[in-house]
Amino acid sequence: MQPHDISSRAPHLQRMAHEGAAAPVIADEVVRLWGRMDSALRPVVGARGVAALYGRSLQLAAVPRPWLAAAGSGSWKLMDLKLLRQQLASQPADEAVTAGLDHLGQFDQLLGSLIGNTLKDQLLAPAWATEAADAPVNPVPEQAPDSPAIRPTAGSAPQR
Repeated sequence: MQPHDISSRAPHLQRMAHEGAAAPVIADEVVRLWGRMDSALRPVVGARGVAALYGRSLQLAAVPRPWLAAAGSGSWKLMDLKLLRQQLASQPADEAVTAGLDHLGQFDQLLGSLIGNTLKDQLLAPAWATEAADAPVNPVPEQAPDSPAIRPTAGSAPQR
């Protein structure tokens, strides 16, 4: 997937700008998406892995828009989403959408080149789901009412 194709994963960002949303509102949504992507990937690649991919994708997205580089924390050990939000919110809404989508697209493309697009798509599917925006990314499945709970006692192995 090319970075500019990412808009098909987040059409609501472009719709928000088209409907007149202010840059800070768009910035909040971009940051929300980053938080969901972090939640989806952290169990697999760790916090530093996500931060490194975030930092590299930010670096790539900042090439045509140098102002975006200020959203980097200077360390690839953390994702500073507050800095990203500040930078996006300070731009016109259409530029905030374009920059946000490009950054997300660079991340998507970079991750796909590392783990393959099929696995990437499976891992990030919950993060892209806009209709479940407030649902947890990795929800714990509920136990069927008639199945016994498996709870080990202190010092014992789980019973099955």
